[in-house]
Amino acid sequence: MRRSVMVFVIAVLLGAGVGRSAIFITDIERWDTVNGWQASRLQGSGSPGDPTSVSPSQPHDGNALQSNQGTVDQFTTDRIFADGGASGGAFAAALGLDYTLSPASTVVGFDFFGSEDISPDGLSMYFTSTNSAGYWLYTFSGILGNTWQSFDAPISSSSDGSWLGVGTSTTFAQAITAINQIGIQITYTGEGGELYQFDNFRRGYMVPEPGTYAALGFALSSLGLTFRRRLNGTVDRIKTMLKA
Repeated sequence: MRRSVMVFVIAVLLGAGVGRSAIFITDIERWDTVNGWQASRLQGSGSPGDPTSVSPSQPHDGNALQSNQGTVDQFTTDRIFADGGASGGAFAAALGLDYTLSPASTVVGFDFFGSEDISPDGLSMYFTSTNSAGYWLYTFSGILGNTWQSFDAPISSSSDGSWLGVGTSTTFAQAITAINQIGIQITYTGEGGELYQFDNFRRGYMVPEPGTYAALGFALSSLGLTFRRRLNGTVDRIKTMLKA
């Protein structure tokens, strides 16, 4: 009975470790300058303005990158992206990697701020690949206005079902072997006055918090002591039987 309970406790702790995780960051773009990040319009008329590095509307980590819908106050979808080379700054090194070789817990993400209590109609992470037509999209939910939020998307061979292929010609696993553009896709509501800010565009992998490791270690050591007591008891019974 104690063994089954202990195994159950360990399973719960492992599950908690997944839910209570931090990100070990390997590449990050903090946008203290624009660093060559660009904007393009996927849907709607006109062209977006260039993104700018600004002091954030609410205190955050240094400067932030602010999107610019341009002069059009209507429903539009824009992209802010890095495509390698001079574009992408500190994050350029994360392009062109073979993500099939990455740990299953690998993520890409960013921090987002919606000013003036307005939230966008849609917010996603996307990427394109040199060996695939179209693009892959990971859509976020729970977007708020007038506050900073963190969004992260899993990206490894095991996260195939999390991404939507749009006009793609290969599998997800093939596409992530040669990403040549990655960024944020944002849809404006058309209400006007929409200013959105981004920060800490990152790649890394999820690791359990230290407390989870400590609790798991305690559970494993307790389980080991239980097994040892049972083993000693079994040995003692065998010795008694042999003497009889």
